Order: sequence, then C-alpha cells, then structure tokens
Amino acid sequence: IRDLQTGTDRKVPIEGGGKIGCLQFAPDGRSIYFGTLTNRDERGGLFRIGLEGGRPVSAASDLWSGFSLSPDGRELAFVRKIPAESSQALIVKNLESGSEPSPR
Repeated sequence: IRDLQTGTDRKVPIEGGGKIGCLQFAPDGRSIYFGTLTNRDERGGLFRIGLEGGRPVSAASDLWSGFSLSPDGRELAFVRKIPAESSQALIVKNLESGSEPSPR
C-alpha cells in the first residue's frame, strides 16, 4: 500500500497466501476486500483483511465476477453463475447480517 501523503510503501501480509484478483478499499478505508477469482471458468471467493494484514475473513463465496461495495460498506454486489439453469444471477449480499437472496 502506498500512502499518497507521505509517499511511503508498506506490504500487507496475508496469511495463507494464494492468488489475489480484484482489490477494493472498504468505504471507511480501514480494510481491503479482495477476490480470489483468477479464471472466468472457476468460482472464487471474496475476503476482507485489515490494513495491518493477518488472516482474511470470508465476505462471500461462489463468485463468478468482480464485485462492488455500497458507499456505506453494508452491501456487496456480485454475479453468481447457476450452471443447472445455464444462467447467472446478480446477488446483493447484506454484509452486516450475512443474508443474500436466493438466485432465481
């Protein structure tokens, strides 16, 4: 991470490593969300980690796309592939309650 005010760089150590895809700061600037989707044919996960690093916390699973956070950081939007129906669904997950609608 580069601090734009000071110009200093620092690493955010992620326990468990692995491949990292999309990155986005949380709206409050205190954590980073990142995806593990690296190939359009596989399903990825989405994780949150504090700027100090450590063990990532799962925010969503079974993603087939990038993601977007609401301005208040309470909701997450992503696409889920539904192979049984040969379709896709836009999912909006409530990050506070963990609830997400069933794909139709």
